[in-house]
Amino acid sequence: MLSKQFVNLLNTFDPIHLEQMYRVKLMNREDTKFAIDRKILSDILPELVEN
Repeated sequence: MLSKQFVNLLNTFDPIHLEQMYRVKLMNREDTKFAIDRKILSDILPELVEN
């Protein structure tokens, strides 16, 4: 279960809606997945909000 603080942090990101996705031309791409500790993620997420 996610903590309230973590959920609040995630809510600082702007959402993207399905209507917006229809306008995006998706490219063929390869995704990389990472397993990361929640504490470390909580430390770096604020830096990503602006990007």
